[in-house]
Amino acid sequence: MMTNHKEAQETADIWKSTPKKHKAVTKKHPILTAKTVSSRETRIKDISTGLDKVKTSQANNSVESCSGLSIPAIESTVHNDQFLQLKEYLPQTSAYIIEKFQHLELETFLAAPPCALQVHFWLQVDTAASAQTWIQQLEEKTKTTYRITKGTAYGTTGKRIIFKTVRLCQHKRKTPTKKMPIKKFDHVREGCERSTRDKKTGCPSTLSVTIMSPDKHMKHPLYPCLVKLLFNHNHPIDSGHALSFRPISETARKAYVHLFEDGNSASSARHEYVTSLQLEYDGSQAMQRVLADHSINPITQDVQRLFQSWRLMTVGAENGTPMFVRLNTEINRYNKFTEADGGKVHMQQYTAHTDSKLDIPSHSQDHPYCKPKEVKQQTESPFVLAIVTPLMARVHKLVQQAGEMVFCDATASLDRLNTPVFIISAATAAGGHYR
Repeated sequence: MMTNHKEAQETADIWKSTPKKHKAVTKKHPILTAKTVSSRETRIKDISTGLDKVKTSQANNSVESCSGLSIPAIESTVHNDQFLQLKEYLPQTSAYIIEKFQHLELETFLAAPPCALQVHFWLQVDTAASAQTWIQQLEEKTKTTYRITKGTAYGTTGKRIIFKTVRLCQHKRKTPTKKMPIKKFDHVREGCERSTRDKKTGCPSTLSVTIMSPDKHMKHPLYPCLVKLLFNHNHPIDSGHALSFRPISETARKAYVHLFEDGNSASSARHEYVTSLQLEYDGSQAMQRVLADHSINPITQDVQRLFQSWRLMTVGAENGTPMFVRLNTEINRYNKFTEADGGKVHMQQYTAHTDSKLDIPSHSQDHPYCKPKEVKQQTESPFVLAIVTPLMARVHKLVQQAGEMVFCDATASLDRLNTPVFIISAATAAGGHYR
């Protein structure tokens, strides 16, 4: 037994020192090699089990220097003062593993950002939706906006990378190319002075978010999202001018939609919304900053666009083919609902036809050089919508006078198309009834 054990140990040493391309040991000693392989697999399992225990102990003994930010003790490379800086800019809804932290040179202009840094960290995010949510939280906390320069499908194959996006600060000016309109970059090409409302300052701040596949990425299995943030803005991030370029937030959109649903127009909804903001922040130092923030307080033109898009989604188009398609849908639904009570709606859609014919003057029909003249005639079918409610159908059926004499009243200026409305009524013993 001792001899066999000694030979097995020697064979195991030969197995470790032999390159992979040499298979002589396996052929000469098949029985001993099988035992060696089984013992090797056992050692590998023991090593993996030990690594899992180390990871568990690291997770249990993690150092939390601030709320939401945690670093395992083994990978602790960030000091407490740096943690406090990250706490001001990073959302505290997830845990982080900081991989790189570097201070950059601060800007010296008036109202410059108090911090400039470059940081790489791993985030506990594993889906594209959660990554988008984290980016929105970062933009809300830092009062900045990052625009997509390369889409979510950039570099994504699904094997090693699940999601990837590269974004630039919205104050970054794109490099003008030949395909871009020249007027948009006149001051760049010709050196003209910029407008006071120009938001492009050439900001170098960038944001890169990449979600690795858990099967391929083994460095931090519980933190598959790698974020590279270059936070060195060359413009104020909390001034009224910078806040006026922020996109409308989802909270403001929902508030305006609620006002539209209550029957407000665009102007009345904006007046009520701004009044509520002034009452909420009355006497506060943040009121001027809130009113200047475009994400909280959109301008009148943007409120008009919100109202138009909401009306298009809920009511439909106000003219053209989409309007008639929506009317047909509503008519079919109304006729089906009131069919048992006699209600009915009929529509004649507006159509326009153009016909061409040859016009030959009568005095020159026999003239050899006279050419006929082409005349275009346009015929139109007007838009007509006839509505008969169940009450009207009942009056027309039971009241004899409804088929003998009627009264007609026309009303206009009811919509943008100035469509006239004709109300037809009949005289009865009970008084006038709409027909």
